[in-house]
Amino acid sequence: MSGKRPFGSIRKLPSGRWQARYRVGPKRVVAPETFATKRDASRWLATTETGHARGLRLDPAAGKVTLVAYATAWLDSKTGIGPRTREIYATQIRLHIVPSIDETCPALGELPLNALTPEVIRRWYLVLALRRGKSVAAKAYSRLHQILTQAVDEDILAKNPCRIDHGGTERHPEQRFATLPELFMIADAVPGRYRALVLMAGLTGLRQGRECVHQAAPTGVGRGHRGRPQVGGRQAGRVASGAPRR
Repeated sequence: MSGKRPFGSIRKLPSGRWQARYRVGPKRVVAPETFATKRDASRWLATTETGHARGLRLDPAAGKVTLVAYATAWLDSKTGIGPRTREIYATQIRLHIVPSIDETCPALGELPLNALTPEVIRRWYLVLALRRGKSVAAKAYSRLHQILTQAVDEDILAKNPCRIDHGGTERHPEQRFATLPELFMIADAVPGRYRALVLMAGLTGLRQGRECVHQAAPTGVGRGHRGRPQVGGRQAGRVASGAPRR
């Protein structure tokens, strides 16, 4: 009875490690990493074979793309987001996902996608939370999860390595809101030109940028047209206005 595997082959390298390979038509595909034991290499082949049986075809070459390159392309592809959202995403990628957070954690941006294991992500998340706060870590984790979900959808990764339970959940202390009598006391205490702004903020819950820029163009009574309301937000440190979201 032949000992040859029905799917792929395994060989021992001069280094003592094991390499797994398989063919897709005339093309030979080599595992993106070598293995310490023959059993580990065999397990990788079995997992790959199962994926092929489900119709999954991973592209090893695409898996070698670095995270910074893939994240940049991912952000460029997000044509449906506004300027402020794009700025937030770009900042999260540039400051919290791509660089090295400290000497104990590798720079994720320099790693190829197929090197992003759950252990690597878990270490990055822990260091980020310790160094820059849990809220920053939760936001960055949500963005990384979103980026790598697209890599899974594109058959670059078999599974998303972001597997931290509630990793993207932000926990804030309970906020206390002013009562109506307190709100009117505050409105009476500020200069008169700010009274309407304080009341609008307290009674509608608009965010600061929208309060500052919220305005309506003249209705053009008698001219047969109506202006569009404008709302605002911050972009690159400045208040910017635009049409409201639907």
